[in-house]
Amino acid sequence: MTLFDDEIGALRDYFKNKHQSTEIGELDFIALINMKFEKVFDEIEAKRTLGLIKQRVYMTQGRTAMMICNEYDVEGLHKLTLRNFKHALHSLRLLTQFQIDNLAKYMDTENDGYVSIDKFDVEIRGAVISGATTSALSRSGSGSLGTSMVSGKRKQKWN
Repeated sequence: MTLFDDEIGALRDYFKNKHQSTEIGELDFIALINMKFEKVFDEIEAKRTLGLIKQRVYMTQGRTAMMICNEYDVEGLHKLTLRNFKHALHSLRLLTQFQIDNLAKYMDTENDGYVSIDKFDVEIRGAVISGATTSALSRSGSGSLGTSMVSGKRKQKWN
């Protein structure tokens, strides 16, 4: 597994803030490796973001999910790493960082760190363009196991 410079920096900052050191001891490293993380995203906001992409990119410019994601599919697997998916969304110059991060978590339905371009295309085509949250909620059939809804936010345990 290769870590990018910003990922190494994030780990270094985490330990510097938590332990006042940029070095990590063996026990702290083992605790980090065994730590359980929770993936939390706002499903309603993710569906609004998909509607915004549909309205401004898909319908207005005629750009499909494949057109948006193609140059970022460096592995040729027809799916993007979360990092590359976020870069593709950022290239639209349409979304806030919160919207990008939230949508990436929402679209990683297999919890494997990838977003299927085909699934992204299906989600964009089926997105509701209006701001009506009731429409977005009624279409909410794409949940996955191990999730629960609390006031519009879906919490999912990463195992």
